[in-house]
Amino acid sequence: MDAGIAAVIAAVIAAAGGVVVVVIQQIASFRTENRNDHAKVLRRLEDIAGKVDIVRNKLTDHLTWHLDTKEIRADGRAPESNKGRRKAKV
Repeated sequence: MDAGIAAVIAAVIAAAGGVVVVVIQQIASFRTENRNDHAKVLRRLEDIAGKVDIVRNKLTDHLTWHLDTKEIRADGRAPESNKGRRKAKV
């Protein structure tokens, strides 16, 4: 084999190896970035879940209050009778 052709083949193999190394590094970088993004999303979802739990507890307490306290309104007054009241037009 001619020395010139051997040098060209060696250069092509070295260039291809360099491209493969760069691609592998990019894939590893993407995996790290993806892992970090997933961690951020998980933290946000946990925050939202905590807030939903708080609202659910408040709503449950409020509905329980309505079931247990039929004679007293939230402002402490007795409930008004619905007799004689006109319904609001929508």
